[in-house]
Amino acid sequence: MLLDRITRRGAFSGYPYLETTVVLAVYLLIGHAVDPQDPLLFDSSVAYLSILLTIVTLFHGLPSGLLAVAIVGGAMKYFYPDFDTLRLLGLLLLVLIDGEFRYMWRRKLEQEEVQLSYTRKKLEELSRAFYALKISHDQIEKSYVVKPMSLRNAIEIIKNDYYAGKRKEFYEKFLHMLKSNFHVEDARLLKVVSEKEFETLAVLGEVVVDRDDPMFQSALEKSLPIFVSDEDRYEKSRYLAVIPAMDERKINGILLIERMPFVSFQKNNLISIAILLDYLFREMHKMDTMERLGDFLPEFDREFRFEGHRLLQFQRIYGVDSSLLIFRSHDEVATHILNDAVQRKMRSLDLITHAKIAGVDVTMILFPLAPESAVEGFMKRMRPEIGDLLESHRVRSARFQLSQEKLIRKYIHGERG
Repeated sequence: MLLDRITRRGAFSGYPYLETTVVLAVYLLIGHAVDPQDPLLFDSSVAYLSILLTIVTLFHGLPSGLLAVAIVGGAMKYFYPDFDTLRLLGLLLLVLIDGEFRYMWRRKLEQEEVQLSYTRKKLEELSRAFYALKISHDQIEKSYVVKPMSLRNAIEIIKNDYYAGKRKEFYEKFLHMLKSNFHVEDARLLKVVSEKEFETLAVLGEVVVDRDDPMFQSALEKSLPIFVSDEDRYEKSRYLAVIPAMDERKINGILLIERMPFVSFQKNNLISIAILLDYLFREMHKMDTMERLGDFLPEFDREFRFEGHRLLQFQRIYGVDSSLLIFRSHDEVATHILNDAVQRKMRSLDLITHAKIAGVDVTMILFPLAPESAVEGFMKRMRPEIGDLLESHRVRSARFQLSQEKLIRKYIHGERG
């Protein structure tokens, strides 16, 4: 975690109990050298022992602090004629307070790190989706008479093959899409199984995987797209471009381009291909995840279910929950007014989904990594527009934590038991 990275140092850092013992032993040696009758320096004008115990506890946690107190207790028993129980209890209380503070501080840091990680990932996904949309728009502007179908539509169509289990066709259609839009003639799409193992997903032409190729190795080392014009040392490469697909600094896939018309081998085209490749592998990950969701909110759309599942993983790993606001209504007009108001009041990271369950319109709003206070604030903003709908019971609402799956399922299905 973040705190661990900040405090990482030295060989002892992985052995907190050993380090605590060594630090207390050194303190006792120094104290004995200063005053053999008072090796813990209780009578000093500065509370050295309290400061030391605070540092140990804040740095390594409550278990190390308790070990330090136990060592101090043993030293008091051995070096002092009278065992000062009150003094030892005071030190123990100090360690307990420090331990609780450290726990709360680390908890806060973890929550902030999870929120930052989720926000950064969403920003990357939205940026790639936006760029894919821009590429699609540019293609339509250039040739909308000859090719009226946009790249976004083409991607959506080949994604349906993936959901239908036609994996081979899915990958092949992606390469053919690159061929028709960017004139890529010979290419190979690889999935990175491990550091030294690659699985071929689809091939255009006869492209061979050469792991010793300088461009191939450089793309893996730098985790960046490498083109033949980048440096002179790539002139002997068999490839024109090697483009890795990245996800959180991890290479998931590689596109090898061996042949492409000179007029099409342009920086803008290669950047577009790299963005689409990243988009492809992110969608693959999303679709693979969707297949494992089972009965998790099956009535709602894929995007909402995927984000909900991802946030549930954060909750199970880090204990950081998200909030849900659910509206139910039998009145279609009231539902329309509600949805229109919700769309105008939502934040950019909030997600909304709709479904009709047993004749009831259900609107669900997901507040990622947000406490219930965020839902209260949202409802205050909504009250002027939907207050009459709620008061007349044309619309009913309820708040949940995302981890309350069973309660959520009961509520959206109108169960009371």
